Parts: sequence; structure tokens; C-alpha cells
Amino acid sequence: APVSFLGGLSRAARNGIIIKSPGVLEALAKTKTLFFDKTGTLTLGEPELKRIEVVDGFYTEKQALAIAASLEWSSLHPIAKTLVKENGERGGVSIIVEDFVEKLGEGIAGTIDGKRYRIGKGAVSGSESGIVSELMCESGLIARFYFDDTLKEDVGELFRYFRTRGYSLGILTGDKRANAHRIFGRFAIPIYAECSPDKKSALVTREQGMGKLVGMVGDGMNDAPALALADVGIVFSGTENSASIEAADVAILGRDAWKIRDAVHIG
Repeated sequence: APVSFLGGLSRAARNGIIIKSPGVLEALAKTKTLFFDKTGTLTLGEPELKRIEVVDGFYTEKQALAIAASLEWSSLHPIAKTLVKENGERGGVSIIVEDFVEKLGEGIAGTIDGKRYRIGKGAVSGSESGIVSELMCESGLIARFYFDDTLKEDVGELFRYFRTRGYSLGILTGDKRANAHRIFGRFAIPIYAECSPDKKSALVTREQGMGKLVGMVGDGMNDAPALALADVGIVFSGTENSASIEAADVAILGRDAWKIRDAVHIG
């Protein structure tokens, strides 16, 4: 048994999979319920800004983008990175933000030139156009930003691998239900849309309460609580998600979704 454990840990490491302890290998072999986060886990995690819809005529598209990017400057969320990048490429300015507050799963608020702004998940219902973020101030909605993300190429194959072996799967995402079904509906896997970090944790706890060993596969800071609660937490590592890496039992280097299968297979 000790030789098997060491061999498994070594083989995983050679494949870019860091397993933190030998006991995790056993848990990987026994866990038959897996939850997957969406952004950065099943998708590439680099949302593309498709269009900006300015609602308040007092602001131009360039001004709205500059305010949104300034609010998002310190955030580690993929949407934030896209807004900051787009603002720079379009020649937008970076504005000083005071009283900055970020709430995981809810959004960001800050004061610019004495005016309070907030950017967060869009309230647009039934949107088929992808992820929507809304920029607001005290007087109401200023603009909507529409994004889309690209599915990793091995995701369909990964789902088939686990389903043919009797695994119970679920997709957890903060997206609106319409967009989640647009991307994942063809896979016939339960989708839990509009998930906050608390809701992800609650779903893990619910399955554990039914006597199941639960695996959680995630990427960002929003997944850290669920990763810590799961019997096996698997995270795609990066330079800016240290909380998730700390919470997880397995860290996968790179973006290849098929390495989730490799980790379970080695276990």
C-alpha cells in the first residue's frame, strides 16, 4: 500500500496534478458525486466583451466602461480582468475609487468623484446572450455589459466518461438559467444556476447529508468555501486564486479539463 500511494502521487505530479496527501487518493476513488463550477473550470475563464448597452443618456459608452473598469481594477474575477483590459485597449482612463467594497458573489461598490457606483451580476431575465454585468449609481441603471465564454474542448468527453461509470454530476454557476442552459443544456446534466458561494456550499452539504462523498471542482475565490467543505476539492490552479488552492485537496496545473479524469483514474 505505501508503494502504491507514493507511485500514485508521483504519477499525478508528472501529469501536472498535485495531490496533497495519500488519503486524497482513496477519497478520489470512492467519491461518486461531482459538482463542477463553470467559469475557468468548464470554460476557458476568459470572458469576451460582446457589447455595451448604455441605458443612462448622461454617460457615453467610453465613460461607462472607464467607471466599470476602475471599480473592477482590484478584483480577481475573470469579468473584472476583461473590463480592465478592454478599457485599456480602447484608450479609457483609470479613475481613483474610494471606499471600495467587494462582496463575493454579489459585486463591487465604490465612490468616484463623490458619487457611489456599483457593478454586479445583471438582473436581465431570459438573456440568451451570455453573462451580463450591470453598472449602477444612486439614480439607477447606467449600463449593461454583455460577455460570453468559450467551453473547453474536452468537456463533453469528460461528462461521458463519468456518466458511463455511474457518477452523479452537477454544474454550479452564477449565470442566469437561460445562459447556463444555452451552454450546457445539450449534456443533460443538472444545472444549478444563479449560485452564490453560500448556495454552492449548501448543495455540497445537502448531498453529504444524504450519506454521499462529494467532490467539488472549481477555479475562483467564489468556490473556496465549497472546495473546503467537499470530501475532495479539486481546483485549477493559477497565480491569483490562492484561497481556492489552499482550500482544495487537489491542484491541477494548466487548463486541461481532462486532467480531472486523470486524477480520479489515478486514485
